[in-house]
Amino acid sequence: MKKRAFTLIELLVVIAIIAILAAILFPVFAKARERAMLTTCISNNKQLGTAFALYTDDTDGKLPHWIDLNNVTWDLAIWNYVKTKSAYTCPSNKSPEARRAKADNPIRSYSFPQNVTAMNVNSFKAPAKTVLLFEKGIYPVGTGADSTGEWFGQTVAGTQDATKAYPYNPEKWGTFHGLGKVFLFADGHAKWFPVVIKAINNDNPFGYYFPESGAGNWPHGANGLGYCGALDGSHAGNPSATELSKGGANLPLY
Repeated sequence: MKKRAFTLIELLVVIAIIAILAAILFPVFAKARERAMLTTCISNNKQLGTAFALYTDDTDGKLPHWIDLNNVTWDLAIWNYVKTKSAYTCPSNKSPEARRAKADNPIRSYSFPQNVTAMNVNSFKAPAKTVLLFEKGIYPVGTGADSTGEWFGQTVAGTQDATKAYPYNPEKWGTFHGLGKVFLFADGHAKWFPVVIKAINNDNPFGYYFPESGAGNWPHGANGLGYCGALDGSHAGNPSATELSKGGANLPLY
């Protein structure tokens, strides 16, 4: 009995079909994987939000300093309240440091805004719009660098001036989840927001604006928007009278 073998043309047709299917399915799988990582990142932020709530329960509502006079950063301040230490690391953080992260020494992918440092959460006039964490860093927990931020467009070390260099090109900013970031708010909820450019927007942290800060003329960030630095320039708390009058929210109007 004569055995029939595949012809070269038949093999090429099969290979072509496989290539077409791969070209169709791989982007779908990549998007599904990114959605899963975004979901994990949001979950991480909610876990850290719970840790902040437990911490403030023990401190009569006062948040930690982003770094105190003993060089204790906010992430170490809430360390004992965080159940899963991997919650400090965004799964979409592709930095070499994040890939080398260990369970007992995780990489901190999130930063604490300067203008809420050491403030009392009970004084917040808009807790659902007051940012407690945003995606930025690549350093281990306890490192002072990148533990805080001055504007929400900042990203990882080495590219955190990207919003200054490319104010109209957010694709060059190095955000972890497409053209946007995950933010944790003082009421405990976390959400992804898309980048907004040159548009004051009290419903999107990228568009938050403090007129008193002079951020409109500030060279950093996308046209000075998304400002969250301490108005008095303090790097260890002691918020200014202006900040206190605002109730600690990262935006001017409520």
